[in-house]
Amino acid sequence: MDTDPKQIKWDRRKKTGYAPSLRSGCTMALWQARNMGILFGGVYDEDKGEEGMESVFYNDLFVFFPCVQITMLIC
Repeated sequence: MDTDPKQIKWDRRKKTGYAPSLRSGCTMALWQARNMGILFGGVYDEDKGEEGMESVFYNDLFVFFPCVQITMLIC
């Protein structure tokens, strides 16, 4: 793989599977032995102006298989 940033090319992939909603504060790890990425939790904050902020906390688990570009909701 070429390490020169000017030589790196990005590909736009077709979305397949069930993608997680917008969020921050989630945790993602690569499980290399199984060739999958695992994403857990997170929070979505919506600014309500001067009245404050409304937050949605997630405790869901997603698995991403990079070899076939599929994301699945586990629980």
